[in-house]
Amino acid sequence: MSHSTQTGRPTRSPIVDGPTSDPGNPDTGDRRAWAYPSATESAGATATALGLLAATGVVGTAYALGADWLTTPTLGVPLGVWAVPAVYGLVRWGMVRPRYVLSKTAAGITRVAFGGGRLPLLHRRARDGSAGAELLLALGGFGAGLASRYGRPVLGWIGGKTRGAWGDAEGIDRSFCAWHDRVSWPTRALHVALVGGGERVRRSIKGSVSSGSDAGLRWFVGHDRIDDDVLCERYGLDGVLTVDADGRGVLLTCERAEREAAWYDWGQNRPISYASVFPGRLDPMQVTLGEIDAGDAGTVETITRAACVLSRHPARLGGVDRASGRRPIELPVAAEQTGEDGAEANWVAGAMAELIEAVEAWPVGRPPTDAIRVAARVASAWLAGTVCTLEGEERLAGVEAAARILGDEAEVLLRLGAVRIAAGRDEAGLEALCRADEALAGDADLAQVDPFAFLQAELGAGESGAMTLGRVAAGICMVCARTGDDRIPYLRDDIMDDMRYAEWLIGADPDRLLLYQVFDRIASERRTRRPVEVLQAA
Repeated sequence: MSHSTQTGRPTRSPIVDGPTSDPGNPDTGDRRAWAYPSATESAGATATALGLLAATGVVGTAYALGADWLTTPTLGVPLGVWAVPAVYGLVRWGMVRPRYVLSKTAAGITRVAFGGGRLPLLHRRARDGSAGAELLLALGGFGAGLASRYGRPVLGWIGGKTRGAWGDAEGIDRSFCAWHDRVSWPTRALHVALVGGGERVRRSIKGSVSSGSDAGLRWFVGHDRIDDDVLCERYGLDGVLTVDADGRGVLLTCERAEREAAWYDWGQNRPISYASVFPGRLDPMQVTLGEIDAGDAGTVETITRAACVLSRHPARLGGVDRASGRRPIELPVAAEQTGEDGAEANWVAGAMAELIEAVEAWPVGRPPTDAIRVAARVASAWLAGTVCTLEGEERLAGVEAAARILGDEAEVLLRLGAVRIAAGRDEAGLEALCRADEALAGDADLAQVDPFAFLQAELGAGESGAMTLGRVAAGICMVCARTGDDRIPYLRDDIMDDMRYAEWLIGADPDRLLLYQVFDRIASERRTRRPVEVLQAA
């Protein structure tokens, strides 16, 4: 049984399926798809008609001002009639030809610099920007690429001769990046190549153009004979989505040496630690998406946008990236601290909001696909993390939806408990933490990093706020997971003694009582489960 049948989606579309193979030939395929002209064709015809009317107006105005020579017959037709298409042609040439020349020049420079030029577009969309901006990005990328390719060996030789006094390539790159971040420079839309994938998947992937706060996503057709990392390097891509013959997809983001991603794979569970449950960075190296069909295209595109936007974290980008238009995108917290109000500062928030919306819209009771499980995992990590600027109540709906999809993962349950407590749902939060403690019992994915140090740091340096209280409650659950039942009372006394010195808990007696209840509820739930476990062992 196919994947489409299992998920309840129809296996055949009445519009795009059929004997079609050549969309440029209206004599083949479903004729309903060619019944009316597209919006692009209609707009082009309207522009042509208006242009001819404008040219006619220019010629008529010239005759009215005294240009009598326009009435001179030429080949049996007045010269003014010939002047109308001539004027229209000159205007169109002035509008199109310079942009065409600049665009071809930019593509040639890119081809010389990186050996590839530009990949063919998956769909015809609007350009990234003006032709002048594309030429500027091509020249900047060409110069930075030459400097990186040939300058490093020279600087390394100079550094060896001068015993490190001169020739620090990394220092020069950092200085260039710091300077480049202060200048006005075009920011390129997200470029992603699709390798493989069926015809229905390709048609379902739409792409978009940047609209201020939303990151534009442009799709290209990649080469299946070139490694994904080489494809990213050669064509300056943000990512490559590869779909094999079985329909399984893997998204690879651009990652450079010594500029590693914070999360290896969104599609795989990480060893559970305090830092993985409440991450500060979410940018992935790759995303294993599992089986993809046309119905998953929207979710896959949303995941791709979020992964590629987060891959433009300042720690991931070098001088070549910045010069070629892959400029760093600050996280919302950093943007607020620096007072940044540019459109790029909202790309992260916009991409994550779209991802959360996809998770919340997943129907209750419907079996989750691999793609929506990835989206739910990332959405819960974002909403419970330290970077998200939403209030506790605003985070709750997304985390609840993610827990509905991934209720078997301990990380998601810990985040659910923290956000519920932050939103004032104390009893529901304690229930989620007890479920997380049960899931953590004997979990082989529990990291070797002791969460007690993170918990102490949160107590000592945490900011006053509801999410801090929720994270500390979840941290107590993680510490208890490493502690035997008979040791929980001693652990509780030690931690509660440390809480006396936490500034953000001064005068907050209800919060102290809630954290005290976390220990008691976990110990009580373990005593309730113990007879069943002993009976099953016997």
